[in-house]
Amino acid sequence: MSLFFTRQCLFIAILLTVAHSHAVFQSRDAPPTVYMDIRLIDEATISWEGWEISGCGNPTSAKVNSLLGFLFQFKPHVEAVIADARLGLRSPHGYAAFFKTITSMRKVKNKYEALKDASPVIVSSERARIIGKHTAQPRFQCIDENDLNQANILEQCLPLGTTSGFEPRPPLVVFPGTEIIAVCPSFFQLNQYRQPQREGGSALLCPPLGGDGKFPSGNGVLLTSAFGYAIHALVLLKNRELWDGREDWNTIFDIQNAVELSARDSLLNAESYAFYAGAVQAGCTTFPKVKGRFDGELKA
Repeated sequence: MSLFFTRQCLFIAILLTVAHSHAVFQSRDAPPTVYMDIRLIDEATISWEGWEISGCGNPTSAKVNSLLGFLFQFKPHVEAVIADARLGLRSPHGYAAFFKTITSMRKVKNKYEALKDASPVIVSSERARIIGKHTAQPRFQCIDENDLNQANILEQCLPLGTTSGFEPRPPLVVFPGTEIIAVCPSFFQLNQYRQPQREGGSALLCPPLGGDGKFPSGNGVLLTSAFGYAIHALVLLKNRELWDGREDWNTIFDIQNAVELSARDSLLNAESYAFYAGAVQAGCTTFPKVKGRFDGELKA
């Protein structure tokens, strides 16, 4: 089972209307042009560019404004990852480390394309009976820390004031077989996007290689931004073969564990997509030097 995945389908969370919140991202808010394209679905839910935001307040509230600002920047950041993935094994940011082979390129790019475009999520038969359709747009559902009815979900959330990539409770909680990503209060404390850093800089965001050519155990720095967590959660929503039981989950604790996966397992592993996206965004260049398990075709 994935480190940040929960199998508890708490459908009550999908139906709750959440009060307004004062929490905001540590980044830019949505530009005014975004609001021109907002569509109101119901009193608790809005839609923008294929994304749905529910239970976060009215369209101009702080949480909605922050999520819209995050999603406005999401597409170009994912496009940068796709551009790097097109380089395949020549990628300077770790395609070979996380996905191993040229033959995986098409599937990797298609996955990121689906995230970039907010493509519909295939839901379980149980969820389809509830919403009356077999696909739904990805939805961010805000969780209120002051609502006792949501205490069971909050227990699964990254605690406020924590940003560690190894805290087993994430800032986004995925409901398998649905289109729902529960947004924990701690998500709004994270930096939305990491800026590229020089290797060896004072604010190093890239994992350092050990003397053995491997990343030290317990290193998950690439999963400390809202972008990394969102990639992880969205891949979990999209990986139908995992939540419907056709494939087994891997237990991934850190970057080196992801590097050690086979090419096939990497395609099913949400952390691989999140780590790679984080490496591209931060401008990390240590990955082509890492030692791990590389199988299949290794020619650029």
